[in-house]
Amino acid sequence: GARRSVMPHTKQLASPHTLRTLKSAHVHVDERVHPPAQRALRLPWCIGTRRHPHRSQIADRFRRHLCGDAFYSLDDVATPQPTGNPGTFTCTIHPGWSLFRGRGCFGGVLMAQLARAASLLLPAERQLRSMNTTFLAAANPGEIEIRTSMLRSGKGMSTVAAEARQDGEVLTVAHLTFGTSRPGSFTAPSVVIPAVPGPNEGDVHVNLHTPEFFNKAIEARWVGDDRLFSGVDDPTLRLWIRLAGPAVTKDCGLLVALLDAPPPPLWCSLTTPALVASASIHLQVLVDPARLPGARPWFLYESRRSHAADGHSDIQGRLWAEDGRLCGVVTQHIADFSSSLYPSK
Repeated sequence: GARRSVMPHTKQLASPHTLRTLKSAHVHVDERVHPPAQRALRLPWCIGTRRHPHRSQIADRFRRHLCGDAFYSLDDVATPQPTGNPGTFTCTIHPGWSLFRGRGCFGGVLMAQLARAASLLLPAERQLRSMNTTFLAAANPGEIEIRTSMLRSGKGMSTVAAEARQDGEVLTVAHLTFGTSRPGSFTAPSVVIPAVPGPNEGDVHVNLHTPEFFNKAIEARWVGDDRLFSGVDDPTLRLWIRLAGPAVTKDCGLLVALLDAPPPPLWCSLTTPALVASASIHLQVLVDPARLPGARPWFLYESRRSHAADGHSDIQGRLWAEDGRLCGVVTQHIADFSSSLYPSK
C-alpha cells in the first residue's frame, strides 16, 4: 500500500535540451547516475535551485514536464463518494499519485480516503485525534472501495474501523479515534519548531528517483543539511511541504497525507536508490486544519530514524504550521529492501 520506489522511469524525464534550459536559468543539476544498467538513460539524480528568484516557476514548469496536462488534486482522489450502502464509499486514484511507472499508489492517499470516509460517520465537532494504519497490499490506480464501521461512540470519543479494498482484496486497514476538545488536568508546551529558513528561502529539489507522486503532487522546499542518498550516518530530514495545484480542503485528510508524504530519512543514509515499504503508521492530528490560515498552507516536516537493522527501520516525524504550531506527529515502521531494487518491467 505504501511502497516507495526510487528506480527511474523508463522514459527520459528530462531531455538534454531541458537540462540545458534549466542550467541556463541557474538551476543546479546533479548528473550523478544510477548503476551501469541505467547509465544509458543519462538521468540526473536531482534537479534543484538555490536562491534563484524564479525557483517556484522553474519547479512548476518541470512538474508540468513530468505530469503533462493531467493533474489531479488530493480532493480529486480522496473525496469519498457514497455508494448507497451504509458506511461504504468509493474513491478513484489517478496515475499521477502512483509510485513507479503508474504502479502502486502513495499510502497517504489511502489514509486520507479512510480518514475522510470515517469522519462522515461523526458530527463535525469530533475531530480526528489519532490513526493507526496497517498496509497489507499495494493499491494501483483505479477505483478503491472504502468500508467503515463504528466500533464505539461515547460522550467525548469515537472509534471507527475502516478498510480500503480493490478488486475484492483488502489493501489497508485502520482504526481512527475522533474526539471533542475536553478539559484536562495537565498542559505542557509543544515541541518548538526548528529555527530554519522559511519556505520562500528553501531549495527547490526535484529528485528523479523519488516516487512519481512526490515530484508531481507535492511542492517541497528543502531547508536541512541532509539530502537523499548522501550517505549520512544520523540524518535529520527537514523540508517545507504543501500540496501542488489548486487550493485543497483543509481537513484531517490533508494532514494525514502530508504526514506520510516525505521520503524516509533512511534514504539519506544510503548512497544508491533502493526500495522500502511502509508496514504500519501511527499518527496524531493535534490541530483543527480548517483553522489554519491560507488556501494552500506550508508545513515544516522534520523526521529522524531511531534504528535500521534486520531489514526494518522507522520514521519519527513532526509537522508544524508556518506560524509554529505543532500540527501532527507520526511514527512509521518501514521494511527495508535496500538489497533488492524494484524489478524493471
